[in-house]
Amino acid sequence: MHHKGLTGKFIGQIVFGFEDGVISSLGIAAGLAGASLSNFIIIIGIIVQAFTGAVSMSAGTYLSTKSEMQYLTSGKRHRDIKHHIKNPLDAAFFMFISYILGSMVPIVPYVINAFGQPLIPALIISIIGLFIFGSLRTIITGGSWIKNGIEMTVIGMIAFVVGYFIGSLFSPQ
Repeated sequence: MHHKGLTGKFIGQIVFGFEDGVISSLGIAAGLAGASLSNFIIIIGIIVQAFTGAVSMSAGTYLSTKSEMQYLTSGKRHRDIKHHIKNPLDAAFFMFISYILGSMVPIVPYVINAFGQPLIPALIISIIGLFIFGSLRTIITGGSWIKNGIEMTVIGMIAFVVGYFIGSLFSPQ
């Protein structure tokens, strides 16, 4: 079953925002942990990244959607565009909210256990979150829920490995 309502219209922003929020925050956490920084610094890093990333991504979404709409409504491209019209502010809103929600997934283990070693729990909760979200998008898009879940999870793990590796280059140990 495919849902073509408001959520379907903005599925690109929702998927991109959530996935990028999780991956960016997990990459920051991995990089800072790899550099042997304190959990408090990692929490601050994730929060700063979450809000600056959300603002940046929603601003980029606004500008790109506005540009796309201007292109579609200019000149001779008027044919059958009503299915493609998006409000740039709505697109930016969906991007912002999705990015913030995704960014919060890896921070949970750091907030709950700020003095332990929360990187592995952050990795596990991010893997689960990415797989579930990747699987759930098939409600709107169709396709294999397992394939979509695995695809989103694998992409996220690449960012984790890169973040940890880069951070470990700066570790004093």
